[in-house]
Amino acid sequence: MSYFYVRTDIHRFIPDEEERGLLKLFLEAMYDDNYFGACEDLGFSKPPEAVKNMAVSGIENDLDWDFSVANGEKNMWTFEYDTDAYVGQGKYVISKKRRSLAGVSIEDIAGAEKRLNADVDFLKESFHEMFVTEEGELRNVWDELEAEKKNTRAALILAALSWTMWMCVFVGWLVLKLTRRK
Repeated sequence: MSYFYVRTDIHRFIPDEEERGLLKLFLEAMYDDNYFGACEDLGFSKPPEAVKNMAVSGIENDLDWDFSVANGEKNMWTFEYDTDAYVGQGKYVISKKRRSLAGVSIEDIAGAEKRLNADVDFLKESFHEMFVTEEGELRNVWDELEAEKKNTRAALILAALSWTMWMCVFVGWLVLKLTRRK
């Protein structure tokens, strides 16, 4: 299991309140099912419930975030779980609902990987059907192609002979018709 180590007096090491707020929101997201759930698709597993509860409590109570009175001594960064139709995504709002071009590109890449894997599987099966015998040995495709070429040549020669013979019959019939009239 991986852990995050964060100093309890974080305000001394990150003087900018916006950056501290973003760090807090990031740490909260690691234990939020709405955000961490997507990581399961990539092979990560959820932390045990006891670890989750301890971490969330530590983020909220044990760390000195030192947010200003102007913000009500709370983090200005928030998550948008439902789309706020009129206000839209605010300055300090991380939205799961709204997609960026980078997010679309990542989803396209992930989809392309699945399609490519399916194509590779299809090509493997096709190769196996074309080039492997029932005994599991590689088939000599060139001999089969040579035999097909021979059959094709023989068919063309027979077709040419048939066409030539029909032309001879037609010319003979035409000559016979023209010579009998006189």
